Amino acid sequence: MESTVIVTENATAAVGPHSQGVRRGNILAVGGQVGADPRSGILCEGFDDQIRQAMTNIQEILKEAGASFADVVMLRIYLTEEGHFHAMNTALEKLLSKPFPARTVVYVELPPEMLVEIDALAVVD
Repeated sequence: MESTVIVTENATAAVGPHSQGVRRGNILAVGGQVGADPRSGILCEGFDDQIRQAMTNIQEILKEAGASFADVVMLRIYLTEEGHFHAMNTALEKLLSKPFPARTVVYVELPPEMLVEIDALAVVD
């Protein structure tokens, strides 16, 4: 089965040897997105703005692949601080609708000032 690489200028560019998104059959994997503006590459200020921008970047990759958040079955969220857990839930409740995708949250060390990274797995028609 052949893979299709998904690329859009409306999300942060892939850094290093990976793709913004890859579709194989009806599976769409969206690579990790951070809270940076895709045009300037500058990180947004604060956790709330970073998680909104990371989710917007994911949404743009999904859209480029003909998908939406409704197709997402799994989110993996990487946080740098436990104290952001509640704010993460609040932001996701505003951005997603039921049925919510499955989710894993992991606490990690990211580059300085980067507070969140998110990747997604979607099943599309």
